[in-house]
Amino acid sequence: MLRILTGGLILLGLTFSGVRGELDIAGRLKTFSAINPNDVYRWDKLYSQVQLNFSGRTGDRVGYRADFVARYDYLSDQGATAPRSTGLAIYPAEMYLDYYGKWLDVRIGQQYLFWGRADWVNPTDVFNPWDYTNMSSDIEDYRIPIPAVKASIYPVWGHLEVIYAPRLIPDKLPVPFSPSVADNRLAMGQSGLRFARDLSIIGWSVYGYHGWRKKAELEETILTSDDRIVQVFRFHSLDMVGADFIFTGEKWAFKGEGSFNFSDDRR
Repeated sequence: MLRILTGGLILLGLTFSGVRGELDIAGRLKTFSAINPNDVYRWDKLYSQVQLNFSGRTGDRVGYRADFVARYDYLSDQGATAPRSTGLAIYPAEMYLDYYGKWLDVRIGQQYLFWGRADWVNPTDVFNPWDYTNMSSDIEDYRIPIPAVKASIYPVWGHLEVIYAPRLIPDKLPVPFSPSVADNRLAMGQSGLRFARDLSIIGWSVYGYHGWRKKAELEETILTSDDRIVQVFRFHSLDMVGADFIFTGEKWAFKGEGSFNFSDDRR
């Protein structure tokens, strides 16, 4: 529902910006290929992708962004009876609205929420799930944007970020099926708080997160009706507190990051 509402508002913004705002349109075409390391005559990945980016502002207070991706996978199962569209996928990447205030910015819609200052190893980066079926060099390929509301508050003594995501979207795994969330009620949402302060040569942040692990665990459960033991996928809760820092010099930078995680899964 949040995605549909945001999409409608962005379309209104696109229409309105053509009258009294600004609209930037950009795009790119790429082809990605990866050869199987165990068999040079086989491809692990082979696809072409077109991405269109729409962004702009309507006045001084409202901005928007909408990214749409059209991908054709040449390795998809296309038998003699399969239609040509079998390998075609069209989907939105980021799609959100921005409000810019004097001391408060708000972003609502489908977006990336990246935490952490370290390079690549980010234990505090817990919001966006991973797409392990599509590990290429572009971040919009291997990370999955989520619907969320982000408020950025700018007091004189730092930067406070408050995030709420109403749904749990799990990691996408390279298996015949990926576990899904059967019940996306509000109890399966995620929330986070980040405070950052940047001084002359040092910057630091502290984090707090309440939500869920993005990978489901396969567990055995006893059905009370007939005492049968069945295997079910279950998503466990995750609470995280963390911090990071960065020291910068003229030609160097020293970064650090860590977190402590709590879960209802004690194994």
